[in-house]
Amino acid sequence: MTKISVVIPTLGGEGIKKTIRCLMDSSIVPSEVIICIPKKFYHLIDKKIESEVVQIIQTEVVGQVAQRAIGFNNAKHEYIIQLDDDVFLDRECIKQLLLTIKLKKLLSRKVLF
Repeated sequence: MTKISVVIPTLGGEGIKKTIRCLMDSSIVPSEVIICIPKKFYHLIDKKIESEVVQIIQTEVVGQVAQRAIGFNNAKHEYIIQLDDDVFLDRECIKQLLLTIKLKKLLSRKVLF
């Protein structure tokens, strides 16, 4: 099975709970979800979202690009999805993304006869 990491920068908005719920209800559940939040906003996030799959990383920086970079550096898997904290994926979205990537890889191989 393909393992997937998801990186989500946030400032602690309420949408993060629904985003995580959508990921956990997905036909392919990510192996890890990395939430990156600046230390000064850490008090705004519901710590109950943290689990075996969901980890919260406090960053020294504010800014989604820098927060994403920290998340990418902590991701463990080959495939990484980056999401905003208010994106709600369809149940089949991750499955379709993986199928598309695998099909593209298959079609790009050179066959020698």
